[in-house]
Amino acid sequence: MSDTAFNDDLLEKELFGGDSDELDMDEMMGIGLDDDNSMAGAAISAVVSPSTDVKAKVEAKLEEPKLQAQVPKLEIELDDPAGTLTVLDHAPRPRNMATNSCRTYDILPTMAFLNQYQIHAATSVSNMRWVFTGGEDGYIKKWDFYATVNNKQPLTLGQRHSHVDSVAKGGVMASYWEHNDVNESGVDVLSPVYSMDVQSEAMWLVSGMKSGSIALWTVRHDEGRRITLL
Repeated sequence: MSDTAFNDDLLEKELFGGDSDELDMDEMMGIGLDDDNSMAGAAISAVVSPSTDVKAKVEAKLEEPKLQAQVPKLEIELDDPAGTLTVLDHAPRPRNMATNSCRTYDILPTMAFLNQYQIHAATSVSNMRWVFTGGEDGYIKKWDFYATVNNKQPLTLGQRHSHVDSVAKGGVMASYWEHNDVNESGVDVLSPVYSMDVQSEAMWLVSGMKSGSIALWTVRHDEGRRITLL
């Protein structure tokens, strides 16, 4: 048996479990035995790459559903409105279905933002970097949520006494300012904060006054300055 027939025979057995006796070398190479030159050229090309029939069988094998399932699917994401595309060559990560089938959940508090007066409103930026609260005392308070989560200011034993055992982290206050309203005489007076919302990147903040007015405040630049009353 020639080297070409031997190579194709091994490839046939590996892929399809076939018998070497079923292979017809003349048919695979498409030549006659009486043409020595053609036989020599075909033998060289067959050593370099499998024969035509073997290639066809390999391609048919790759088209089977089992092999197609092993090929990762391509995902296309739109990076910007201009039309730039990013092609991801990995399959999407499967979701943990256990979280969708749970019948009960445990909510365990771990932090406490201490205030002496009742809190009426709370809001935060989109990434939770800053949390704002306002209440009956008439002050808007800005809290560092990341520092609070990292336990930069633990509660004392006396402060923890009025909370459940899991609460051990104290809120880290970054800054605060007066929630001033304007009375009928045009004088600034403290007003409780009854509602509040902040821009997603902490550029400005709006709050509701006792008089029914809405105040617009700066946050990122010149923090705590009232821009206008609506």
